[in-house]
Amino acid sequence: MDAGGTERKVQFRDGEVEDAGSVSLSSAPLRELFDYWSDRLTRQHLPSRKQIDPIDIPQLLSIVSLIDVEEQPRRFRYRLMGTRVVDWFRSDLTGCYLGDTGTASQDDELLRRCYSNVVETRSPLVDVNCAPHLDRPYRQYEKLVLPLEDHDDRRINMLLVGMARLP
Repeated sequence: MDAGGTERKVQFRDGEVEDAGSVSLSSAPLRELFDYWSDRLTRQHLPSRKQIDPIDIPQLLSIVSLIDVEEQPRRFRYRLMGTRVVDWFRSDLTGCYLGDTGTASQDDELLRRCYSNVVETRSPLVDVNCAPHLDRPYRQYEKLVLPLEDHDDRRINMLLVGMARLP
């Protein structure tokens, strides 16, 4: 998506990736994260974790989380949570598995389905949701979930997640 809000589309057909130029994002930082990710696409591969260098995106690090994808059974582990995300949700889940925080919730199940969808479709996902916040009962957040691939076996082994607070 360009700075003017033009939609970009990433399509996957016959094992190849085509950047058709559909991800619609309201947040400028998430558009920047999507562009960074899509610049690393090739016709054969999604970006890998090795291609994501924090030095390239220091202005985005506070809104980014990395989530490990484990299979059999499928589980999601928070490898890293951006400082802003931790502040917004008053919880640092770094090192924790989704759902293993001691309180099972509908939110955990929604996140599990969201993340599984990205793993299975190998496509980015955009979600807007509400969550409790310090300065008002609920705030809207836009979330961008991007798959990262292990180039050896083409398995989605990590998710790059960006979150932005909406006005």
